[in-house]
Amino acid sequence: MLLPALATIPGPLALVEVGASVGLCLQFDRYSYDYGTVRLTGSDPEAPVLRCELRGGSPPPKRMPDVAWRAGLDLDPLDPADPNDCDWLRCLVWPGQPDRVHRLQAALETARRYPIRVAEGDLVDDLGALIEQAPDDATVVVFHSAVLAYLHPGRRREFARLIDDLRVPWLSNEAAGVLPGTRTPHRSDSPFVLALDGAPIALTHPHGDWIEWYR
Repeated sequence: MLLPALATIPGPLALVEVGASVGLCLQFDRYSYDYGTVRLTGSDPEAPVLRCELRGGSPPPKRMPDVAWRAGLDLDPLDPADPNDCDWLRCLVWPGQPDRVHRLQAALETARRYPIRVAEGDLVDDLGALIEQAPDDATVVVFHSAVLAYLHPGRRREFARLIDDLRVPWLSNEAAGVLPGTRTPHRSDSPFVLALDGAPIALTHPHGDWIEWYR
């Protein structure tokens, strides 16, 4: 559900994920994707295939992102090579969802094949220093999914002001209302809101099952 928006940003890209945990979402270009009518093949043939339904005339991504550099930031980074960290992540998958367990396992194996640095730090206090490490010839993109809800509203506003000051593309996928201006009419499926630079562009399923682009 993140790829259609990411693919619209000219590359090469320097990806920075805040609240990255083990950094699985930073492996964008190594996964393969199935949008029903469109399929994209990633660079790792052993990586999982991520499936997402396009609803309401949502445009499929036309290309894979050109990723030149990537790094994550988290208060407590996890290590895909640590069995205890992997067990913890598996415990977070809801019961009765074997497909998610299989995708997680395949993604962890991808992360072990292609290690990515996830720095220990705070998304407000330490983001600027991490971005400074990105190559000058790449477009820095800061992104996150289901992260800001765990912050106090005041801290969310600080983060939004910081992103504005940094003047980098910002892709967020959070529950409706977590970011100002992203409330949606009540729906039984409780969608998240995908936003680019703070402006809503699509509704998404919380676990990536579908995306519904704003018309």
